[in-house]
Amino acid sequence: MEPRAVVVPFAVPEGGRGLGLGLAALLHAHVQVFGGSVALVQLQSRRSGTADGLPGEPEEAIVTPQAWRDLTAAREAPASVRAILTGSLEPPGDESGFVRLLAFDARTSAPLGAAEGALDDDTAGAGLLRVLGSFSAPLEADLGALAELSSLSWEALESVLRAERAVLLGRTREGSRRSALLYLGRALADAPEASFPALRLGALALEAAGAGDEALLATAQRALASALEDAPHQVPLLEAAAVLAARRDQREDAMRFATAAKTRAPARPQAYAVVAELARRRGDREAARQELLRGLEQAGPDAGLEVELAALHKETGDAAGARRLLQQVLARHPHHGDAFSHLAALALLERDVDLASDLVDRALALEPPSLAVLRPAMELALQAEPEGLPRAARLEPFAAAYWPRRWTTAGPRCWRERPSLKPASGTRPWPSWWR
Repeated sequence: MEPRAVVVPFAVPEGGRGLGLGLAALLHAHVQVFGGSVALVQLQSRRSGTADGLPGEPEEAIVTPQAWRDLTAAREAPASVRAILTGSLEPPGDESGFVRLLAFDARTSAPLGAAEGALDDDTAGAGLLRVLGSFSAPLEADLGALAELSSLSWEALESVLRAERAVLLGRTREGSRRSALLYLGRALADAPEASFPALRLGALALEAAGAGDEALLATAQRALASALEDAPHQVPLLEAAAVLAARRDQREDAMRFATAAKTRAPARPQAYAVVAELARRRGDREAARQELLRGLEQAGPDAGLEVELAALHKETGDAAGARRLLQQVLARHPHHGDAFSHLAALALLERDVDLASDLVDRALALEPPSLAVLRPAMELALQAEPEGLPRAARLEPFAAAYWPRRWTTAGPRCWRERPSLKPASGTRPWPSWWR
């Protein structure tokens, strides 16, 4: 997904250091404008580097149109960028705080909108949403999951902003991902009925399940356990707790959390996948198959459940059944990396040159490109096609599509952009258990 806007970390008073980056990270991660993503530019001061060589804390400041034009970052911005977002954030204290948001055209500097709103202790989330919502028309903004912020007090919203900052910095700083989990747990302690921190904590915990970091996984599990004490009814937390318990082979806990999730929300597919996996581990493939079918009956067509069912077909020698299910998933979700990888594996297993060639063609034709599909497609082309100039020419487009985003660190700036594609609907955020 091409970036259509760039957000600059918001100016904050000295006591609010980090919250401006957190608000920018929130927009970067969850908002779309003009049908595209929001990139984040980190303005690094020349003296802000750390002793270990990592980038220092990004500057938080309002950027005027003239100041933006003077930055090298303006000349490096992708051609797709249409708007620059900047502003300031004042946390509430003895008096109400406020948030200001300004938008101007990236090329002409013409104003696109400006809004300001109060942030009160009890209704800070609703105040922030009113300001963001005023840009729905001029920027064609889609706030997505941020609509769930409306019930948050300032204490809970501050924890969410610090969590988003930690998520952003977690790509380069040890410990920041753990901090994000703990901040979201704090947000739930302040607002146990709120949907956004529960969804975000569940999603980050699932990412931890696939990260291969045992310390991070243990932190995520502790954060979920604490959050469930405050919000035992939150289904995203129950689902994530079930997945993490299954990953650590805590089978009784996994079954308990999955059963609770299914009871509260029988139409959500995730818990059925966990129960099916537990059945597979104890060697009961028929019970696993029945659980997956039950999940599909309750939740309707779901790519994750269908991929797991295809895995069972493959394990029992029904390659044709596996192929049929995977083709169905890709017909609905062409960017689904798990389904593509498993179908590519079947093509190699059966030495099906036609299927392999068709899959590589599909991967090259995807718009926008998907890294989750391009990786297995490149491997498939390397293994299934003979060496020589034709294969080299066929693989050449992968190079341009495989790295559509990069860090630029000339001078004191560095770009951050989201991955080129959101996960396809139904994609599981933990690795599948394909054998």
